[in-house]
This record gives sequence, structure tokens and C-alpha cells, in this order.
Amino acid sequence: IIITNYNYAKFICRCIESCLGQNYDFDFEVIFVDDGSTDDSLKIANLYKEKGLRIISQKNRGVESASNNGFETARGKYVVRVDADDYLHSDYLKQMLSVFTPDISFVYSDYYIVDESDELIDEMNLPDFDTVEILSSGDFLATGTIYRKSDIESLGYYATKVKNCGLENYELIIKMLYNGNYGLHVKNKLFYYRRHKRNLSATKQNTIIAYGKDMFK
Repeated sequence: IIITNYNYAKFICRCIESCLGQNYDFDFEVIFVDDGSTDDSLKIANLYKEKGLRIISQKNRGVESASNNGFETARGKYVVRVDADDYLHSDYLKQMLSVFTPDISFVYSDYYIVDESDELIDEMNLPDFDTVEILSSGDFLATGTIYRKSDIESLGYYATKVKNCGLENYELIIKMLYNGNYGLHVKNKLFYYRRHKRNLSATKQNTIIAYGKDMFK
């Protein structure tokens, strides 16, 4: 599990604890990658070292770089990136990893949307995997998508040409689809996406739209 963070000290305890506290009987690791935060994020993260949290600190280079740093460091067969303001259901790993088969490269689930106080705002029920659906419907897969590491490694992980492009997940999924990789939908809500004023997707909407147009060209 790769947690990517930039100045989310307010939320990281909830995120870290949800990752470390997975109801899963096999070995897994949680890697916290701090992308040059200027708040108390690292100070808080260090409190979890004794519980097994691995910490990487880098200069601010964007979420793509921070994620790739975590992916490259990860020793597991599967990897999932979680933004530090979001968090996982306690059965996330148990349910998501149980459905992987040799022909599946990534798995995604439905998810809840919560506010800054963890109050439920909405819930998202995603469509079953279909290449045409994903290509035509846009970026509807949350960062809680879990990948077979060898498959995304062969594609170079996230593109880093544009810092904080806002579409790093979708761009990677598109590369996977054109590479012949398949995904699978788990019809349970196993991920919590936090909606708040500092969401990157909300603050850079016009830039994201422009990047998306260039990406499809």
C-alpha cells in the first residue's frame, strides 16, 4: 500500500491507521511517501514507524513522482496507491486480492465519499469492467485501484511529464487497455474518498481538462 502525501497532516492518521489495520492474514507493507510537505506530516508519520510504516521523504516533485517512488520501492506482487486524505475499508486487501486471477491486471471497487469530518456525503457504484466504457466515460476509477506490479512496471508507472496533472490514474489505465490488460470490478464499497476544499481535482479543473484533451490526442 503506497500512501502519497503533501500537506495532509490533518487527515493522515485516519489514512495510515486504515492501511496498517487491514484485516488480512498475509504479509503486506505500507509505504508513506511524503512529497516535500511543509506541515507536520512527517512528524506525525514518524509516530507510526514502530507499527511498521515505511517512510520516504522527497523534495516536492508532484504526486506522479511520489507514487512512482513508492511503486519502485514496494516489494509486493500487487500495489495500490492511496492519497493521504483518503482511507481504506478494513477488508480492502482481503476482498480485492481474493479475486485476482492470472488474466487480471487491476481491480477496482465501489466507494464512499466523505467530508472533512468523515461524514458520509455520497456513494459511488461503478460499472463492471468494459474497455469501451472506461475509454468513453472518463476518469471514474478512484486511486484505490490495485494493480499487479509487474504490469504497470512494464509500462513505466505514472507519466511524469506534467506535475500534478490530475489524470495520472486514468492515463495509466488507458496505457494498460491499449496493452491488452484487463480489469475487474468488485461490487463492494471498500474505499473512502474524501471531498474537501483542497482536493487537487477541484483546484485545477481547467488544467486537468486541458491535459485530458492533449492526452487523448
